[in-house]
Amino acid sequence: MFARDSTLGLRWDATPSLMLRAEYHHVNGTGWLPGPDNPAFFSREQRWNMWLLQAAYRF
Repeated sequence: MFARDSTLGLRWDATPSLMLRAEYHHVNGTGWLPGPDNPAFFSREQRWNMWLLQAAYRF
């Protein structure tokens, strides 16, 4: 099991209290995929992508 991850991320502090983030991951491998959530081991895709968005408010 292995995983290689190429990542591109952006962060923007809209205000001193509000942060917005976006990330794109291109992953080659299945080493990070949890078994209970992906029980069909041999049908997992070797190459896959993730898009992540986050908004954080600090107080």
